[in-house]
Amino acid sequence: MDREIAMDENGNCSLLIYGDRISFNEIEEELGLKATHIVEKGKPISKYSSNPLRICETNGWFYDTEYNGRDDFSNALGLFLSKIHPQKDKLKMIAESDEDTDIFITISASSDYAQMFLEIEPEHQKLIAELGFPLRFSILSFGMVEGGEDEDEDCESNDCE
Repeated sequence: MDREIAMDENGNCSLLIYGDRISFNEIEEELGLKATHIVEKGKPISKYSSNPLRICETNGWFYDTEYNGRDDFSNALGLFLSKIHPQKDKLKMIAESDEDTDIFITISASSDYAQMFLEIEPEHQKLIAELGFPLRFSILSFGMVEGGEDEDEDCESNDCE
């Protein structure tokens, strides 16, 4: 049985700033970047949760660059870093202005078939390291792979576990 499995990773590269006392407007003015979205302490996290009762524990300011497919990832990461790397000193000032403020860089990836990889070029690794903030990975698979071709051929009857 010929089966083609799509290998399209998609996701985003994100700058996340969390803190109870952060000012969304001040961050945007300081960095010269408009948030792609924000979350406010005490309000429902409707965009990220199917549970409307889930409440934000702190304020969050996010700047995202999306990518679609493995080939687009490196370009999107480069664009993302070209926007935030020049602001590294301002980001460090924001982080140091309040000990409860946390800044992260997150690379998110999702795939229908749980078969993915992303490659971060050395020049991008260097820029991320120079920023000096934790790098997080968020990987989501929708687990649509049911088994290999051999399993399908060997399990024609209901005797397979």
